[in-house]
Amino acid sequence: METPEVKKCACPCHKMFGVFIALVGILGLLAAFDVMNRRVAGIIICVLFILAGLQTILRGKCNCCTAP
Repeated sequence: METPEVKKCACPCHKMFGVFIALVGILGLLAAFDVMNRRVAGIIICVLFILAGLQTILRGKCNCCTAP
């Protein structure tokens, strides 16, 4: 029995959700250690969550590859 070949995509658009989540974590740490103003960090974190949500909604709309 052959297993179907799964295509892996190296397009940056498929990695953006992870990048957004990592940036949220970094901003949270910067705010926790008082390196960055908490109010500014809160605004940036909200913007990153919005971008991550939009990227998730539009995930299948890219024309750069055939990955799902």
